[in-house]
Amino acid sequence: MPGDTLVDRIFLYGIRPAIITVVILAGGGYLVVYGALRGNTDYLISGVFIAMIGAGLGIGFHRTETRKITKKYFSPATLVGKQGRVQMAFAAGTKGVVHLENEFWSGYCEQDLQAGDAVEVLSVDPDKVTLRVRRVEK
Repeated sequence: MPGDTLVDRIFLYGIRPAIITVVILAGGGYLVVYGALRGNTDYLISGVFIAMIGAGLGIGFHRTETRKITKKYFSPATLVGKQGRVQMAFAAGTKGVVHLENEFWSGYCEQDLQAGDAVEVLSVDPDKVTLRVRRVEK
């Protein structure tokens, strides 16, 4: 199975933490560049400090969201056999998004799936956030 991509992470953790982190990192980067061009160490040091805060927030958001998602379903077996719907079409052997019990999950299937297809959970990967699914025939 392919590794996580940026799109997987955004679907999994949400777009708001990513936007906040990018804005803070961009602000810090701007101050670093401005300080370097002007020869002003105050801006340079402030920019580095702000960029470090942005990186820390990004890591914190990632760890918090992962814990929140995996804690809810302590036993992955509670999801096996449940049915959900494909949120966006995805090709066989790639990850996609599955809507199950009012939550969006990362899904993996050996078949091509179209948006709206009903799927059944076969197993949960060790990361506890990726579901192995199969299409439910109508």
